[in-house]
Amino acid sequence: MSKDNDIETITGVSMYAKLIRPAKSNRADIPDTWELDLLIDQKGKAVADKLGLRVRNKQGDEKMNQRYIDFVKESGLDKKGYTGEYVRFSKKTTKAVWDQARNKQKYNEDGPMFEPAQPPQIRDSAGNLIPTSDAPLLGNGSVVTVSFALTKPAMKGHGEYGGRLISVRILELVPYEAAAPTPNLGGYVHAASPADDMADDVPKFANL
Repeated sequence: MSKDNDIETITGVSMYAKLIRPAKSNRADIPDTWELDLLIDQKGKAVADKLGLRVRNKQGDEKMNQRYIDFVKESGLDKKGYTGEYVRFSKKTTKAVWDQARNKQKYNEDGPMFEPAQPPQIRDSAGNLIPTSDAPLLGNGSVVTVSFALTKPAMKGHGEYGGRLISVRILELVPYEAAAPTPNLGGYVHAASPADDMADDVPKFANL
């Protein structure tokens, strides 16, 4: 098992990514979240199992996402080792205001204090940072590498961990809402990617 705050990576096929427009919460006490479901093949499943990530759509699960199973079959991903199993990665749009000296969350008269969180970084296949304002919307079927940190067990008693989104590297882009999507199979490179310093908590990407 990885240590707290270690950065891990896993590659797979993106589904219903909400990296630019966060998923809306239906409760006032729960913040919106950036999130992405990642279909995984056998290699990805081995990574997930080793880290203890919660894998959804496993055979025998009480609730199955039939849409993902159908997508895998219709897109031919089943011939590449995909079964419809996936891992969900997310990050809340707010974070606790931390009192470093006391090592605890700060409070005021209204209760615990929160502040806006930084969105997950989006990078092209070469590792160039894409400004959020210029980042493409990912269509289902885009191939990505997700960088994440393990979080507490997603469900009590399961012993399976969640993944907090840190960055998403787009390897093959399927544009969102295109009438007839044409995947960029040569490695997606953003035309206007600026030179930048990699964030301290994001690993430098090695060529896959």
